Amino acid sequence: MARFHGPDEPVYTIQVAARLTSVSAPMLRYLERMGLVQPTRTEGNIRLYSENDLELILRIAYLIREAKVNAAGVKVILDQRQKLRNP
Repeated sequence: MARFHGPDEPVYTIQVAARLTSVSAPMLRYLERMGLVQPTRTEGNIRLYSENDLELILRIAYLIREAKVNAAGVKVILDQRQKLRNP
C-alpha cells in the first residue's frame, strides 16, 4: 500500500484521531494537558496528530483501560521507556 505521508507528519484532526483510536476527544485533550501527548498545532490552533501520536495514544489507552494504570503512572512508564531508549 502506498504511503502518502510519513509516520511523524501531523495530518489527523482530533476528531479523526478520536475515531481511529477509540479515545474520546475530551480524553485526548486531557492527555495533552497531562503532557502525555503533544499534538502539533496549526496557525489556527487546531490539533493535528501523526501516526506515531496515534500509536502512543493506543499504548496509553491500553495502560489506562486494560492495565488499570492512572495518568500519573502512565507518565512514569512512558518516561522510563524514553530513558531506556535514550540512555
